[in-house]
Amino acid sequence: MPVDAKEHYEHVTDAWKEFMGEHLHFGYFESEDMDLARATEVMADKMLELCPITADSRVLDVG
Repeated sequence: MPVDAKEHYEHVTDAWKEFMGEHLHFGYFESEDMDLARATEVMADKMLELCPITADSRVLDVG
């Protein structure tokens, strides 16, 4: 049975947000006592630090 991809990801995204919050990735735990919400923020910050994005950059967010 074919699945409508748009419908599937809308449901997955809703469920994910309920569990994980606004970020659609797991976290970077810098310490054992860091909670998941903070670890997901730290991971986003780490990814930005590693990307040489400038004001002139063009970025494609693929999900």
